[in-house]
Amino acid sequence: MHDLAVQENSLFILFGRTATQVFTSQLGRIYPNYVKCTHYSMYGKGYTDAEWVKDTWRILGKHYQATSSNFNTLEFAVSEAMRADWAKLKGRGCGRPPQSLL
Repeated sequence: MHDLAVQENSLFILFGRTATQVFTSQLGRIYPNYVKCTHYSMYGKGYTDAEWVKDTWRILGKHYQATSSNFNTLEFAVSEAMRADWAKLKGRGCGRPPQSLL
């Protein structure tokens, strides 16, 4: 972490249960500013990519609200470019790969 210039209050965004378990058991006490997000692979099981993105944005926004005063976490904001990309995802449907790739 020193080589990466990680500070005590650096934000770690963890994707999935396993990453969260490993992080919290090894580094959670040293780096308390972390947020758990659902791993993207869970959204291939009936959820769309757009739903995963929207949920991740919601989680990051809530984390900012809960930790900004303690950790000086930067505000999470959705830009117009992000909204445009999300709209494209929304039109694609489920996150499963095309049959030709299975």
